[in-house]
Amino acid sequence: MGIKIYSYVKMPLRGEGDHVNKKEILYKIEDLKADYVRLQHDLEKLEYVKGNLHPLEKQLAEIEVALQEWNKKLDEVE
Repeated sequence: MGIKIYSYVKMPLRGEGDHVNKKEILYKIEDLKADYVRLQHDLEKLEYVKGNLHPLEKQLAEIEVALQEWNKKLDEVE
């Protein structure tokens, strides 16, 4: 069983260019935070068994970028 790699940087809720409301943005931010916490936990387990950390570290970095973008969108709608 391999590690699933997701791209978090460009994760629109609807079609590209559609208006996203505050509630949808907040939901997306919470979803990304939950993924981040889950990946941190997985990373800790891999560290313990001396597994390959690079894919998870890359995903965490992508989530951080995505969170910055979604927080910027949140600032724009407020």
